[in-house]
Formats: sequence, C-alpha cells, structure tokens
Amino acid sequence: MITIYTRPGCSRCDFTARRFERAGLPFQLVDVEADPTAADQLHATGYQALPVVTTGSETWSGLDVHKIDATIARHHGQQIAS
Repeated sequence: MITIYTRPGCSRCDFTARRFERAGLPFQLVDVEADPTAADQLHATGYQALPVVTTGSETWSGLDVHKIDATIARHHGQQIAS
C-alpha cells in the first residue's frame, strides 16, 4: 500500500497523489496537520519536506517524478528507462 503524507495546500503532494490516481494505483493520504503523531514520526526519522511517500519497499520525501514513475512501472510490471 502506498501512503502519501501531505498537508492541505501542498501542490507537490497533490501532484503526487494525482499521478498515482491516474495510474490506477491505490494509495492512502495522511494529513500531517490533522494527525500530529504522523508529523512527529516523520520529523523523528529526519523527513523535512512533503510529500513523504512510502511504498512498502521504499520511502522518499519531496516531489520525485522519477520515483513516482518507477513505482507505477513496477506496479504495472513494466521496465522504465534510467
């Protein structure tokens, strides 16, 4: 399961969620403003920028189109060019 940690008004977060949505990948959104425990956990692990994305096999922060596309490709069983 993909989890996207976000906050209202975060355009990078919205872009990330839309990209996964268009690809048909299920994901869960966690609003760190509504869930301060989640925000504390992210800070404790060193993440400073949103979105923070967890896929089960990897975690990253910030807008990373390459990682989004690689996750989509893996889900669909495709290879992507490096």
